Amino acid sequence: MAPFADVQSTGDGQTRWNAGPNLGSWDMRLTDDQPGESLRWEAQGGGALIRETSVRFRPAAGNRGTVVVLRASLDPPGGMLGRIATQMLGNTVPAALASKSLHYFKALVQTGEIPTTERQPAARPDPR
Repeated sequence: MAPFADVQSTGDGQTRWNAGPNLGSWDMRLTDDQPGESLRWEAQGGGALIRETSVRFRPAAGNRGTVVVLRASLDPPGGMLGRIATQMLGNTVPAALASKSLHYFKALVQTGEIPTTERQPAARPDPR
């Protein structure tokens, strides 16, 4: 599974999200930054798949690292039909996106890069 969206900083707490031709692109703005505790973003304008999102950090039990909690408010494409489809699927798709996003975030924080098998002759699909 490829990253959910390509995110580019446009400066001054603004980012441009591009989730491909089916899910579109939108702008988000950093609205709250509590260093070492939390970050919060809100979508700017219409057409955003993600309306708002936040990330909270707290110490893990036994001083064994950091627990990261991701929350996102989604607005699926397709209007009423998209919302009904999302309800029928339950939390399956959002949970998978959140899990993959947190996996990439962990790798980026720990190693400074997101692991990939691109351009490797023995590349196998990621089972996640």
